[in-house]
This record gives sequence, structure tokens and C-alpha cells, in this order.
Amino acid sequence: MGFQLAPDMVLAKTDKGHAEIAHRSAALSHELRSALIQVDGRRTVAKLLAAWSQWPGLAGALATLAEQGFIAPAGPATLAVAASAPVSAKRELVDAKIRLLADAGLKPSIVDVDAFALHNAFEINHPDAMHGVVALINIGHEVTNINIVDNGVPILTRDIAVGTRRFREDLQRERGLGAEEAESLLRGHDRSPHLEAVIGSRGEEIAVGVERAAAFLASSSRGAEPLRAIYLSGGGARVPGLAELLGRRLRLAVELANPLGNVRVRDGALQQLVTDEVAPLLMLPVGLALRQAA
Repeated sequence: MGFQLAPDMVLAKTDKGHAEIAHRSAALSHELRSALIQVDGRRTVAKLLAAWSQWPGLAGALATLAEQGFIAPAGPATLAVAASAPVSAKRELVDAKIRLLADAGLKPSIVDVDAFALHNAFEINHPDAMHGVVALINIGHEVTNINIVDNGVPILTRDIAVGTRRFREDLQRERGLGAEEAESLLRGHDRSPHLEAVIGSRGEEIAVGVERAAAFLASSSRGAEPLRAIYLSGGGARVPGLAELLGRRLRLAVELANPLGNVRVRDGALQQLVTDEVAPLLMLPVGLALRQAA
């Protein structure tokens, strides 16, 4: 029977774990090394799993690290559990997507967590953001990913069901615009009364999501520093006025993340595109492209 995790168990790196972080001598897989980084000797298993609820393999990775001697319990352990239902459900979703690819004759070599892929691109292109606590917010079509990074290490991720689709639907439903007109406003450069009204409500949802993530971090770690800056990516990052609204609402510096800042791009690859307009859309693809199979 393998190592069993308990919700109130506090895990800490062993000497072997600290050595692996420093020297990579054991050649751990990407998932195991990522899990090892998260173990800080302060958070319980329950808080680690809650902070990374979108990572279905975290519980198994922690158990494997404990079995191999990289981490060990540093606190009470009662009521051993195997895995929670949400984690199992996430795993089933991943397995279903892998089966779909197999049916299409494709064999996936890498399955990554959105937050880690985003961090890969962020780390390379924004070394100046690798000190202190910052938030990387990726505003997609359906979902906004909120990733908290502490001194270069991703420590918490949250997904909220707000994306550019909600912005467009609000413009159509509440402001009486057609689909093309609404899309044009979202992709344009100019602010308008229609857009300001929608940004106010949907931007507030994103701001509250950031505040809740920061509050969770503060409650789970006594030494947590406050957020010092926010970086935006994804298609929603270009919505006119949204960055400014978030900056005022959260009283923080807000900057558009650039996934191409330190990446060499083949001559002519973006010849037909306006780089400043397409760059925010590339944070996740660039992060995935930077990954290598273990």
C-alpha cells in the first residue's frame, strides 16, 4: 500500500528534496518537480489541493514524492484519504480528452496544466516579475485564469467563469448591439459608453476573483507578501479600458504581458499580423511550445 495523504497533514521537503530543487540530480518529471516546488512546510494537503484544484494529478504526485523520500509529513496526519471526488472528476476529463486524441490517430506526449504553461512563457519573457508576489491573469474566451506567483514560483491558481464571450453577450443583451458590432468593440482600440458599462460589471468579477485568491493566500501562509503588480494576457487583455479599470479597482500596476519579449521568432512568421495585437493571445501557446516531454 502506497503513501496515504491526510487533509490536515503538513508536508515539508526533506534534505533529499532540497538537494533536488538545487541540483536536479534525480531528473524528476515535470509534474513531480512542480509538485515538489509547491511543498513549503506550511500548507496542509487540503490547502495545497484547494490551491491547485485544476491539477488532477497533484495528490498522486505528492504521494509519489513522499514514497521516494523527497518530502515527509511535518504535522498531524489523521483520517487518511485516497483522492477527492473533484480530483477524480478532473482526471476523468483529462482521460476522456486523451482517448479522443487516440481515436483521431494522435498520441499526446505532454499533458500540461494551464497555469504551468502560462508560467513557462511568463518566466522567460518577464524575468523582472520573478521577485515579490505578482498575479498573471489570462482572460480567455470562456474562463479567466488567475495565477499567483511568489518570487518566480507559481503558488496558487484560480479559474473564474468570466471570459470575452460574457463581454460580448452583455453587449448584445444589455446594450442592444449585433454580434459583429459587439465583437468589433471588444477587438478595437477605442472606448465607448456601451463598452464602459459592460467592463464595469465583468471587470468587477475579475477583480473580486483576484482579491479572493490573495485572501486565500494570506490565510494559508502567515508570511505571505501582498500583491505588487498584475500582468494581463489572453484575448480579453486587449479589451479597451479593462486594464485601466483593474488597475484603479485593485490599486495596483497593471501591465500587458508579452510572450514574445525574449523569444526568437522566425523571420516572416508574423509578417501578416500586427504583433502588438496578437501577442496577448500567444501566452498559453508559447508556454506549451516551450515544454518538453519528460
